[in-house]
Amino acid sequence: MADHAPKTISCGDVVRALMAGRWDDWEGLPADCSLAVIASEMGGSEMLDAAVDLGRTGVACARSRLCSAPILVWHVGDAPLLVECDLLGDPRQPPPLDVPGIHRLNVHWGAASATGGEAVMAERGLAVILTSEDRVVACRGFAPMTFDDYVATRRPASEPLRPFEPIMSEGHPQ
Repeated sequence: MADHAPKTISCGDVVRALMAGRWDDWEGLPADCSLAVIASEMGGSEMLDAAVDLGRTGVACARSRLCSAPILVWHVGDAPLLVECDLLGDPRQPPPLDVPGIHRLNVHWGAASATGGEAVMAERGLAVILTSEDRVVACRGFAPMTFDDYVATRRPASEPLRPFEPIMSEGHPQ
């Protein structure tokens, strides 16, 4: 008799599917994932910011990077809120963008501003950052939620980078 139990997918496998752009395999960040498990499966993590905010309402959290991949994890304690993958070095094909439930937002990514450059599929727990040619240069995975909840509680601030301006101290010519 065949075993019909659902297969168990690890937190690391879920993050690797997101990183690889396997959109059909992405069903949202599972509630039972933890930063510790993701880090142990992905080669460790390093805390970048102990106090940052997510979303329009300013959800207080921390931000860590995974040591083995260009991935940031926004988390409260050990609970990941958002996994953000930088795919600029190897852009991916997008998921279908002509389906109902996709919201397009303006986004600043690095030094670029893209009108409608963030495609949000909040009910799938997925947002992708797109070039003008619809290539995915970054993606964000989170637990499935409404679009309004994503904007309010999960979307990282999207502000243009400002040029570096050294602080002029006394005694230096201006």
